[in-house]
Amino acid sequence: MNWNRQTKIKLALEIQKISRATQEEVFNEARGNLVSFVECVDKTIERIMSRLGPLGFEPANKDWRHEEGGKVTIYKDSPTHLWFEIAQARVVKIKKSLAERVLVLGIP
Repeated sequence: MNWNRQTKIKLALEIQKISRATQEEVFNEARGNLVSFVECVDKTIERIMSRLGPLGFEPANKDWRHEEGGKVTIYKDSPTHLWFEIAQARVVKIKKSLAERVLVLGIP
């Protein structure tokens, strides 16, 4: 697959849409309950990963560097992987071969 800027952005926007919807869902469920912000964040990340994990996404903990200086990047890539920012400034990565499937088949 030709991983040009448009295809990367298309996938990044889909992932952001899903992660933001999941975050909103979790925080709406917590409204009116005595649930801390930290618990909501943890539950948000857990639910996002339960949707993205089976597709081949995994947390990108130590191999992601945030760029300082106000530059916003919704994706980064390497010859083998793509990295995407999800809700709560967390980052997930996926192998490009698996990302192709996700892009073609969509995210359920």
